[in-house]
Amino acid sequence: ETKFEDGSLLSVYTDITERKKREETNSRLNEAIELIQNGVMFWDQDNRLILANQIARDFQSQHGFDLVPGVHRSEMRKAMVAAGLLPKPAISAEADVEGQRKRLSEQGKEIREVTFSNGIVFLFANTMLSDGSVINFFTDITERKNREETNSRLNEAIERMQTNVMFWDKDGLLILANQKSRDFQRQYGFDMVPGVSRVDMRKNLIEKGMMLEGDTATDEVERRKERKLLEEKGYDERERIFTDGTVLLFSDTILPDGSVINFAQDITERKNREEINQRLT
Repeated sequence: ETKFEDGSLLSVYTDITERKKREETNSRLNEAIELIQNGVMFWDQDNRLILANQIARDFQSQHGFDLVPGVHRSEMRKAMVAAGLLPKPAISAEADVEGQRKRLSEQGKEIREVTFSNGIVFLFANTMLSDGSVINFFTDITERKNREETNSRLNEAIERMQTNVMFWDKDGLLILANQKSRDFQRQYGFDMVPGVSRVDMRKNLIEKGMMLEGDTATDEVERRKERKLLEEKGYDERERIFTDGTVLLFSDTILPDGSVINFAQDITERKNREEINQRLT
């Protein structure tokens, strides 16, 4: 407002509603970035820090680096090498950072995993904006990677087992079969691929003369009856004698989600030895 000599008053008002809304939105966005469980770092076109959230600051602080606005990205990289988290690169930290900027300028974004020497694994999503600034989001995926490694080793062990292993869903459709099991069924013209029916596998063995009609459940009514018994007991073990003399010891275990894991051990030699011993005695 401006007051003139004659006592008149000039009032000028500016509508700043939009500006206040933007400020409020930015404030809420900054608060959200600060609180999210992903690390966030925002770098200007000269590779100097504009912003880092709590997760990012805490991680760097643990290893002796203060992630404050204005620090150069190459200094952060050097600090991580000095702390033993990253191996010493073949090129300088500055050249490494510039190399990443060059890739981002060509691709716009990149996703990559970084494994630190202490076993922590981060998944980085890096994006270059139109003004040349770069925003990094990173997620700690250490537990997920450990689970993946464990699952991979477990799957490899199952695949190499000399026991037939079959894993069926609650509807009796195949989830997984190991090499031993696939090879056994392939001899009789049945392909053990995910999604095939356990009933169809049995029907095929009957058609090929390996089993006799009535030896096992081959229709939906019989399958449900068999499943009900398994649900009541939780576990079932039985011997199956095939027409060629092969004897498999089957064990079925039902899991909480209704899926069934099925192990079948070839005990033909053991049964033959038992029979010989019985004859001798």
